[in-house]
Amino acid sequence: MYGTLWAYCTVFAKAFSVQFALNGEENPEDGLSYYIYLFIFACLVVPLSLMELSEQIYIQVTLTIFRGVMLGVMLFSIGYAYFSCGEEFGSMSNLSCKADYVADAAAEPNTLVAVHFDKLYLFLPIAAYAYIFHHSVPGLSEPVEDKKSLNTLFVVALLIAFVGYAILGVCVSAYFGDKVQSSSNLDWQNFRGTRTMDGSAPWYASIVACFVVLFPALDVASAYPLNSFTLGNNLMSAFYGEDMHLHEKSRFKTSVFRLLAAVPPFLGACVVSELGSITSFTGLTGFAIAFIVPALLAYYSAIRMRELGLPVDTIHSSSLTNKTTQCGMTVAGCLLILVVVISQIVNGTCLLYTSDAADDMQCV
Repeated sequence: MYGTLWAYCTVFAKAFSVQFALNGEENPEDGLSYYIYLFIFACLVVPLSLMELSEQIYIQVTLTIFRGVMLGVMLFSIGYAYFSCGEEFGSMSNLSCKADYVADAAAEPNTLVAVHFDKLYLFLPIAAYAYIFHHSVPGLSEPVEDKKSLNTLFVVALLIAFVGYAILGVCVSAYFGDKVQSSSNLDWQNFRGTRTMDGSAPWYASIVACFVVLFPALDVASAYPLNSFTLGNNLMSAFYGEDMHLHEKSRFKTSVFRLLAAVPPFLGACVVSELGSITSFTGLTGFAIAFIVPALLAYYSAIRMRELGLPVDTIHSSSLTNKTTQCGMTVAGCLLILVVVISQIVNGTCLLYTSDAADDMQCV
């Protein structure tokens, strides 16, 4: 969860530094502009992290509506550019456009490879990172009055998120290919729309570019407090243990733990700002959380049930909770962590560079 918050910091700071660079910086996403916007983001989300979920309802609902609008804008603009073979994104070439195949017979066409199996070591930890969200389910469920509707609510929400992200991921990959940025919304900074008769950019181009580049930054401003809320409560529960109920009503104590959740990611974002590196390394913990931890919880829960003289098999028991599955998940999680770590070391995946100079860059 610290890694998630860390990623949110960089998304916000990079988006604003790219769109509103200060002092004419050549690489604002890595310069002074980045750190200034990182500080502004901290001033915005840290106070929100101290609020209860019920106090954030209107902010969350409004931003959810804009998420749908942004998804539609991205899909429509990139779909039109894809099929029209135009130059809506400036110098960014459409890799699958028919115009790319009108070439000299001796030249190799610029084709798009759907899957790079040799890059699975990069994909797997990011995929694990993306699917670690179950820790927020209890906190998000608590304010809902009709608890019977929770199953339907979560199923619909996850389906919408899955379909939306899948379609967007395919479209962005098909259009930009290996030129796509880690934060794909930044590819819209060059968006200039369909040229008018006199060759100028249309009126809507700057609006679309600004909205797509900046909205994810504003969006993470709503997601950051939610994750800080969950992480802060988890830290507090781990600290007080069984006495948690004696302290959870204290606004001061909950605020202290939420600050412990909300502040450290900004320190990390000052050191490492590359989103791909953050998600790759954070995703390694995802294998443990998704595979190893649930299996161990099931194993030790069964032991505890036997100690209490209670039946191990319940209405929730299935083939997914037996010992064979537990052992298989644990082994699979350990193997995935080992394989990905070795692959990243062998292939030189960098957490950061010791120098910005091209002739003096050393990977750490």
